[in-house]
Amino acid sequence: MYSSDDNVTTTNDISTKESSPNKTTILLPKPKPPPIQTQQRYALDRVALGIITYLESLDECQDISIQCTKEISSYEISLWEKRYAPLKLPADVKKFYSSVFNGFSIRWSGEFSDQITPIGEIRVNSMDEMKVQMVPDIYSLPSYLPADVIPPNLSTCTLISLDNRCPLGNVVLLYRNPISFTAMANGSGTVDVLLTDNTLANTPLIAAQSPSITNIDTLDTPEVWLITPTCQLIYICQSFIQYMRLMITHLGIFQWQLAFSDDGLPELTSQYLQLFCKERLIIDKHYWLHV
Repeated sequence: MYSSDDNVTTTNDISTKESSPNKTTILLPKPKPPPIQTQQRYALDRVALGIITYLESLDECQDISIQCTKEISSYEISLWEKRYAPLKLPADVKKFYSSVFNGFSIRWSGEFSDQITPIGEIRVNSMDEMKVQMVPDIYSLPSYLPADVIPPNLSTCTLISLDNRCPLGNVVLLYRNPISFTAMANGSGTVDVLLTDNTLANTPLIAAQSPSITNIDTLDTPEVWLITPTCQLIYICQSFIQYMRLMITHLGIFQWQLAFSDDGLPELTSQYLQLFCKERLIIDKHYWLHV
């Protein structure tokens, strides 16, 4: 392509053009390749409120990795609930896993000063990874909770792992009702216990410690909490669908959940939020003013 000045040549590929002694070649930046339009990407982008399309539009965003598993049948969900009866999955969880995906991950990085840095991940476990766990005595609650959140009695709570690969620890669904240890047996006379290193260990059932069920009607209304490496539980939100929305609006930026902790967001996380989703950062900064 030639400009109005015959002595100037512009090109997107310098290897196909050679400069003559009387002409100056200007190398233009190559445009980003168009996103790969697959059925998987399209479906996940719709579920995630267009976040993939948004990330692809950012000049700093690089290396978007997408993983998702086909949805499972209602029968497979019923088998899970039968195994952990009388525990029930919330309606929004059942709908997601039976009609959308059986877990997914959107991981992305940013490029700053020619360095690629992992920035965030939006992720939920597959059904196979949703382990039911007791609450060890070493767990503790934060100093402050929102005014509408009653501190749970951890000795009677049950946890289901929602994201066991979260860099901050383990995101869980917390059921406030006491669940019989026998109901959580894995067939070998033991139950899964979450350890401080975020791994599971089998613990013998103790019949004398098995509490009774007080209210089966509320066994399918868990809240979302974060278990930190220091064994503290941080309240995030009231439901699975609310957690999905929060995760998406924060773009999955690592450590965004600490916006709901006593200490607040780390400085680096705040900087990334300021750069990629400033509106969400403003809301987070005002969180404790309205709880």
